This record gives sequence, structure tokens and C-alpha cells, in this order.
Amino acid sequence: ADRSQAYSIEDNDVLQPVLSDRQLEEISRFAKCRKLDVGEILFEQGTRNADVAILQEGRLEFYDRRRDRDVLITEVSRRTFIGDISMFTGEPTIAACVAVEPSKVMIVGHDDLKQLIAEHSEIGDLILKTFMARRERLRADGHGLMSLVGHATQGETYRMRDFLERNQIPLRFSDPDEDAESRVLLDKLGIVENDLPVLICTEGVCRHPNIEEVARRAGLRPKLKTCYDLIVVGGGPAGIAAPVYGASEGLDT
Repeated sequence: ADRSQAYSIEDNDVLQPVLSDRQLEEISRFAKCRKLDVGEILFEQGTRNADVAILQEGRLEFYDRRRDRDVLITEVSRRTFIGDISMFTGEPTIAACVAVEPSKVMIVGHDDLKQLIAEHSEIGDLILKTFMARRERLRADGHGLMSLVGHATQGETYRMRDFLERNQIPLRFSDPDEDAESRVLLDKLGIVENDLPVLICTEGVCRHPNIEEVARRAGLRPKLKTCYDLIVVGGGPAGIAAPVYGASEGLDT
């Protein structure tokens, strides 16, 4: 794995708040314990509807699974939440989480998470604040499920990039006119000038995708039920926060 881009959040109380004994005790009422062996995967990159986890013991690392290599993002080795905002929204997870020493975690399922937030709003607020900060950090560092390669001046490229960024989807964007690495990647994949823009993700390479295809590959078009208490239309911080607070009131969102 490529460890050159990894960063530490060990002393960052925003990205990695340390949970108190009282908070862990309250969370444990809604959680199930799971032990992880060295090398065991807690969740893979691209997993939809992953559960929130809390690290109790051990050490976990997070990887961006790129087509040519795994890139270490960061590690966690103290009592804190595991994941980012996709655990709330049901979107595919941005990174893979792997145990690098024997570890113990608490798993909080989606229904139990709603109940936890309803009964302990301060914990819900802390989870939301932490996960939104992590998503913003992932976006800023260019980690994520998707790579968009195209010319910055091309209208098709701009529409896709704007759509994904407005929906808070971490994206690696590169312009082959300015980035030598992206030119090498295109050559390896057999992609020619007329194929641009291309979207590269875990499902493969998509040439000239329309917005519907981009949304599907980004996990923004889940299977829906016919009846909900609350429907949120739109992205951004407000669009992410609204369903969380709706869930805290017991609303099916």
C-alpha cells in the first residue's frame, strides 16, 4: 500500500473525538460487540448502508482502493466513531476499514442508531459533527470512490464535476492537459481523446456518462419505498443534516 499520503488525526478532537466512559456505556445499550483479527475488514470501500462502529480496543487503518494501488488515508487507535457521513445517508463508503492489530468494536445498526440519537441528542450531534468534518477532509484531500478525467474547459466535464461536488461526493478530478499521471492512466486503460470525459470508479470505466449514470454510480439513486415521513431534496450540509435530525425525531426519512 502507498503510505506517502497518510495523515494523522491522533490529536484532532474534531476528526477523532475521544469518547468518555459514560458515552461508551450509553452507546453500548444500542450496540453489539465484534472482534476483529489482524487483516480483517470491518467494511470495504463502496459498501452501502454500512453500520456505525465505535473502536474500543486495537487499531484500524483506512484505505482508498484505487485502480492501481491502495492508498493509506489515516489510522484510528483510540475510542472514537468509525466512518463518515455515508453511515447516515446510506451512500457507498468512501474508504475501506481494515484491522491492523487485534481489535474490538461496537456496531450500531441503523434502527438502533435512530433510537440512540432520539434518546441521546448530544451523542447524535457529536457523531454528525465528526462525520461531516471527516467527509470534508476526504474531499479536500482528493480521496473517494470516483475519479473524473476530462478537460476543465469542457462543458460535459464541468456539469459532472459540479453535480458531484454539490452532492458532497468526494472526487478526484484531473485534466490530462495539466496532469501527466492522468495521461499515463488513460493510456493504460486504452482511453482516447474522443472518450473524454470518463468516470472511473469501482464498477469500471464509464465514457461520456450522463447525469443519471453519474448519480447511479455515486450511489445517489438507492431503491426507494413507497411511503416516507420525510423526504429531503438537495445536497450540501443542510441536505445531510436534515435526515439525521428527522431520524432523531423518529421519522422514516
